[in-house]
Amino acid sequence: MIPIGDEEKISGTPWVNISLVFLNIGVFIYIYFFSGAPIHIIQKFGFVPAHFFSFGWSPTIDPLKYATLVTANFLHADYMHITGNMLF
Repeated sequence: MIPIGDEEKISGTPWVNISLVFLNIGVFIYIYFFSGAPIHIIQKFGFVPAHFFSFGWSPTIDPLKYATLVTANFLHADYMHITGNMLF
């Protein structure tokens, strides 16, 4: 369902939302046009439940494990994916 409106009036500019949209777009442009290997970045910084919940893990072995909870929020598969996420 597409949200059409809200009855609550909000004053001011949503600077955090605007910043997050531009940050997401900037990361997307960097990964797909300047990094040279987007699949390797996605595999390293994307959240993979099987890797995150694997047994036998300790924080000293892979400290990037918890970072993927944040970094995965800035990864998008293609332009339609980022467009849909930034719209809603």
